[in-house]
Amino acid sequence: MRAVFILILLLGVVAPAPAKPTGGVAPTAPHIDAVIGRPLVVPVSLAPGRDPGEPLRARLEDGRFVDATLVWIERTGAEAPGWLVSGGEWRARTPDQDRAPGGFWSVVLLLPRDAIGQGVWIDRALFELHWLDDPEGLLHDVAEQSRSAERPWTHPIDEERLASPTLRELAEPCRLDPTRRWRYRLLYDGLEPPNEPYFPGLEGLTEAPGSFGDPVVEALARQTETRWRIALARLWLDDPVLADDLKRSLVATADFGDGVVVPAWASDGVERLLDDLLTAPDERRRTALARNFLDAQPHATAWVCDDRSRTDGRTGKPVASVGVANLAPIATLAWGSAGSPTPELSPLSGGSAVVLSAIIDGSDSAIANAGEVGFTLPLFARPIPASPPGALAAPFRHDWTMGTWLDANERRGSLPPPGWETGVLVTHDDEGRWVALIECAAPEDADTTGESVRLWFGPYGSPSAVLRVTPDGVVAERGVPGDAEPQTHVEPGRWLARVLLPPGAVAGDGTLLLGVTRTDALGRRWGWPRRVLPWLDEPGRGAIDCSAWDREP
Repeated sequence: MRAVFILILLLGVVAPAPAKPTGGVAPTAPHIDAVIGRPLVVPVSLAPGRDPGEPLRARLEDGRFVDATLVWIERTGAEAPGWLVSGGEWRARTPDQDRAPGGFWSVVLLLPRDAIGQGVWIDRALFELHWLDDPEGLLHDVAEQSRSAERPWTHPIDEERLASPTLRELAEPCRLDPTRRWRYRLLYDGLEPPNEPYFPGLEGLTEAPGSFGDPVVEALARQTETRWRIALARLWLDDPVLADDLKRSLVATADFGDGVVVPAWASDGVERLLDDLLTAPDERRRTALARNFLDAQPHATAWVCDDRSRTDGRTGKPVASVGVANLAPIATLAWGSAGSPTPELSPLSGGSAVVLSAIIDGSDSAIANAGEVGFTLPLFARPIPASPPGALAAPFRHDWTMGTWLDANERRGSLPPPGWETGVLVTHDDEGRWVALIECAAPEDADTTGESVRLWFGPYGSPSAVLRVTPDGVVAERGVPGDAEPQTHVEPGRWLARVLLPPGAVAGDGTLLLGVTRTDALGRRWGWPRRVLPWLDEPGRGAIDCSAWDREP
């Protein structure tokens, strides 16, 4: 009998679709997972005209009233977007407090331990509850089986990668987000259940190290973590190897060498996967869902680092630098080519990235491969002619994000919103000198004191000069600036700068190698001619043909 009871707990009870709400509060999720003895945070929508200040009346199907509170959960203070979406600061507000935009209403329910199997009526609407296993009982069974097998809560990635400061810094937004903290903990402790006393309701939730200061926000974070623990524990009981593969995929990383390890995990479809794993009726369905998710993940990605700032010493042809990442767990070979019949081959271990050289031999695109996965990457192989009135460096694109990098999509989400555009015009001044005219748009109410533009001259990886321009002036970070003092000007809606190019920036054949980045007043970085990986300082280069100025039109 005990075996049958445990089997029922492991499978869970699949609730039917929620009834159509008839009251003023309705759940926003297709189903609601409830865990025995844990606070339940249910995101909801309010019907038009429903006063948030009106008290909630909540009762179980057996008629008992339960504690229910309506709160507004909001995120404020979000930083500029980076590799991952910013974490920000989360807090719960009561209906009578000021509310920041962009949040969501939720009902906090404190359900008794003997409420299992029941739904709850709120505002005359029945909220069907999908009751999950008691984590203590389920995880006890997992622990029993683990005595002679691999622990289900081991780290999905090795300790050497976990030691990377870049990984911890880039993953930090997950730790600060209650809906994503499960991923941070899966990365660093395998999502092992905390060894701490049980507190009923919201009591004591903010006391453990790493907890959010708001008990409702902490309850939301723990609720999500518990759902993932149960889903992964069930899958581990079905197939430990598959469960381990799924965990590695959920916190996949890419090693760029020199201690730089970065998150490289999928975000799309993850919440759907969790819902499906928790509602799957049997082992066969669960394992199929996990395998389908793993099969759908990208196995490689590629990008252009630099288009043509170097020259091959043997052939005299320009060289592009392309990056290739092997996202699969198995090692392969990587190579890049831009028309050359003899591409450079490089061994590439699983979860690693490499930058390859591709000699440009009459092609306007590079081919990058990681094993059988190939990418065609357009190149700016021809210099931009600097004929009057000049050569325009534009558009500027936002740093790579993890999602666009995994998709190998340099254009998606890359352009600035209206009012934040940037442009650099390389032209001749009245005295025949080469200058860069910089224009940075910004809303009139933006504080431009934190703005800066950096100009990189010379080959990628070995700049001859780097100038940092702000609304107040210019600083030479490498090399020396031009002889003339730069001119800057701030006016409503934009700031301008005029910078004389440093000596030697334009080569003897008239070629100027230039890369530009702008950090705006909101801390966002934009680059030309290519997107830049956020942990790198240096942009790629665009080639400008300054000899075109004196040619006959």
